Amino acid sequence: MFSKTRRFYHLTLGFLVFMTIGNIYGQGSNGSSERLEEAKALIFNNPDSARILLNNLLVSPVFRENVSDVAETYKCLGILCHVNGKYDSSIFYQSKSGALFNSVGNRSGFADTESNIGYSLTERSSYEEALKHYHIAISIYDSLGEYGKKSSTLMNIGLVFHLIGNYDKAIEKYAEVIELAEENSNLGIATRAMSNLASIYTQQGQYD
Repeated sequence: MFSKTRRFYHLTLGFLVFMTIGNIYGQGSNGSSERLEEAKALIFNNPDSARILLNNLLVSPVFRENVSDVAETYKCLGILCHVNGKYDSSIFYQSKSGALFNSVGNRSGFADTESNIGYSLTERSSYEEALKHYHIAISIYDSLGEYGKKSSTLMNIGLVFHLIGNYDKAIEKYAEVIELAEENSNLGIATRAMSNLASIYTQQGQYD
């Protein structure tokens, strides 16, 4: 039953959080930052080229002097692994990224990696572990006032409950997403949450 549901969510929700790659947090050289941005832009359209660019950056002594840029690069490598279905490798790179972000006090970057790890764990069907990482991210986003990212992570928590058949909890989380998104004028994610709610009601035979 969940295979069709899962494919549906990959289209409407799947990479909503995971592919929020972020900005360059450090103050590295302009050339290095430009190459990192170029690699980000290629992740979906030309992942092989993106991987080459990212790996080349990591072997540059000048680039590696900036911890935040290195953390961002590991995060991008984690995303590439996730896209290719290599979830363990994705978690490995996201963990390296998170540790580096944490070492320089970048709580937002660390929260992103926690949410990303949660998504890879969801794909591995490690649902309880995924929820632990999602909740760490939610707590940080909430404290920082990053309500867009909080909404996206709440959406993925709703997905976990949907996948395990706990529809009441899924509905609760999607409703939280809608309320938070409307408060912050994030109509795109509110619409996705409404679509997800409609999917549950359809599965339950509630058509009104």
